[in-house]
Amino acid sequence: MGIVPEEHLAGLRASLQLMAAIGQANGGREVFGRTLRRVLAEAKDGPDPDGALNQLILWLSTLSEHFLDQLSEATGLDRGALLAQAYRMHYLPPRPRRSQGGPPLLGGFGAPEAGPIR
Repeated sequence: MGIVPEEHLAGLRASLQLMAAIGQANGGREVFGRTLRRVLAEAKDGPDPDGALNQLILWLSTLSEHFLDQLSEATGLDRGALLAQAYRMHYLPPRPRRSQGGPPLLGGFGAPEAGPIR
């Protein structure tokens, strides 16, 4: 037996495949989607689907934590700031350019057409 117990290797392999698919920017969401469907199908069709899914979740969270720590160390940002930035980049709609200074109802603080605030 190595560092990882034999019964956990399948979950680790599947998680590493998913993490590699996430890292392949050239393939976009298509590569990740195909890999995710394949990994989930393999887990579902295996002898212990619940155990396989549990292992997948465990390893994905472990690897994500490790990569987040590495990114935090490399950038000097804490985990919260990194997660907030990822959320803003991937889950929030982009802000309209003309309202960068504030809400349009209040003159758009800093917008070129805004007059002085009194």
